[in-house]
Amino acid sequence: MKVQEALTAVMSELPAIGKEGRGPKDQGGYAYRGIEQITREVQPLLAKYGVIIAPKAFVISIQPAPGMKETWTTTVLAVTWYIIGPEGDAIEAQTIGIGRDSFDKQANKAMSQAFKYLLLDLFCISDAKDDSDGADYSSGIAPPPPAPPPDTPGVIVFRRIAGKPPEVQAALRALKNDERFKGRKITVPEMDAHPDWLDAIVEVLDNAEPK
Repeated sequence: MKVQEALTAVMSELPAIGKEGRGPKDQGGYAYRGIEQITREVQPLLAKYGVIIAPKAFVISIQPAPGMKETWTTTVLAVTWYIIGPEGDAIEAQTIGIGRDSFDKQANKAMSQAFKYLLLDLFCISDAKDDSDGADYSSGIAPPPPAPPPDTPGVIVFRRIAGKPPEVQAALRALKNDERFKGRKITVPEMDAHPDWLDAIVEVLDNAEPK
């Protein structure tokens, strides 16, 4: 039996493989076919018809995983599969696998993914939606950056001061002679700490701006 005939025999006896796996609830609880579900059905038929599948993997890249914590990396493998029949003749196929992990399992995950999609395509196992083989990366997702604090009154007024013409800047500098200011420099923290300063500065700005 040639390899093509053996593969056809496997396909003819391969039962339907349902999506028994379930993704994390916080990711929608999607259904998927895991690699173990597929090999559980395929392996006995490969043995029955004398088909061997041998991989040869090449690392394409190992990069930090975007959006994940610093220790997480993504490994991309190109895997060439030699599918050998009972008479020793063979055909080749190639798939890509992507594995993401924080320790040493990236390549293992990439190989599992590459093998899964080889079997799906080689034996025409229907899979309407792509999935990530049930991987849950939630533990490695980097927390979002903290929201910036709201603008304080001092910040808002300081923005109004910026870029004012010289005569307005001179009027603001003259406020330093006011007893309330006591010669201190007008800064955002000082304005936030002294509401009366804000009132005086806003009055100067309001008078300088066109009505």
